[in-house]
Amino acid sequence: MAYHPRYALKDSVSEVARQLGVSRPTLRRFRARMTQGDV
Repeated sequence: MAYHPRYALKDSVSEVARQLGVSRPTLRRFRARMTQGDV
């Protein structure tokens, strides 16, 4: 089973956001920024 590090990063971001209690619009904006531009 191939595991993509980017998915792991997204999972960890959502986990951290969940722990910190970040509002969903902020998380959505951050995720959109991540998926739009590959840095």
